[in-house]
Amino acid sequence: MIGTEALYTKAAPFFAKLKERFLLSLPGSSKETWHIILDIAGSGLGYKVGDSIAILPSHNPLLIEKTLQSLHLTGNEKITCKRTARSFSLRDYFTNHVSITRIPRDFEAAEGYELWDYLLDHPKTLSAQEIADLLPPLLPRFYSIASAQEASANEIHLTVAITSYTSRGHLRLGVGTHFLCHMEPATVPIYLQSSKDFTVPHQEADLIMVGPGTGVAPFRGFMQKRLVENHSGRNWLFFGEQKRSTDFLYEDFWMDLSSKRLLQLSLAFSRDQEEKIYVQHRMMEEASELWKWLEKGSYFFVCGDASRMAKDVEATLLQIAQNEAGFDLEKARLFLKDLRKTGRYLRDIY
Repeated sequence: MIGTEALYTKAAPFFAKLKERFLLSLPGSSKETWHIILDIAGSGLGYKVGDSIAILPSHNPLLIEKTLQSLHLTGNEKITCKRTARSFSLRDYFTNHVSITRIPRDFEAAEGYELWDYLLDHPKTLSAQEIADLLPPLLPRFYSIASAQEASANEIHLTVAITSYTSRGHLRLGVGTHFLCHMEPATVPIYLQSSKDFTVPHQEADLIMVGPGTGVAPFRGFMQKRLVENHSGRNWLFFGEQKRSTDFLYEDFWMDLSSKRLLQLSLAFSRDQEEKIYVQHRMMEEASELWKWLEKGSYFFVCGDASRMAKDVEATLLQIAQNEAGFDLEKARLFLKDLRKTGRYLRDIY
């Protein structure tokens, strides 16, 4: 079934059933992280570990009502999408097709607004068609698949952390995460985003996996596949979060693998002690053994935050190469460049 990426697209998605969802984070956590199970039976979709899916979300009905009220419109008005020439009711258009959390480019720039409260502070008289023409499209949201099809043939699992923040005195909710975790969609429109190289390379490969927070998602799939197919390669996971007592995502799974000596586990819970400890600190503590793994041909995978974590992990890798092999900085950089070139340093960062 592998190689079915083109079966479904943004214009023609598969409508998966929301089979199950439950909280991974425990009471007392400052985060809200969910495990989502989508039923893809009958889709013909084949995915490999490391792939992602695109979700086509719908807006929160409360947000739609606020936006319609700010425009003094009912939502029953008929409009024509200027991009596709298709006709919709304005309510349907707001729900599924355009972003109402972003301010149109034609409006005066303003930070921290959604459309509804921007219009309350900057009243405008616009017809349904005029506002429809101004709004940017509602973009798909991409999530790493947290399962292996070899273990869950008709399911796709996701690890989703709720996005929320406060601006101008109002709570703002991430469109995609709220849709998946808090709303009750009858179906979830999806299509596959295949990964070229970010996947288990072969049965004998040793894998070092760095996946703090929801970045651990693909590595759950990696290990499911390796278990089903009885891979002989070694596995080492660096996982980090805030508190072990509330934020150890998939703790039972990882600890069971560790107890069976199928997984080496290095944990970094940043708020369990006075000094913040992150995955890169655990890497440095394990520098000698980590370098031995790399010298013996291990693959090095990183998944998660691009803005800080991935940069810190790379800087730590460079430092380890200098400390353990005696490289100068330029030679360490060449070493990482060679790892990339040979497909042994792989990142899925966002």
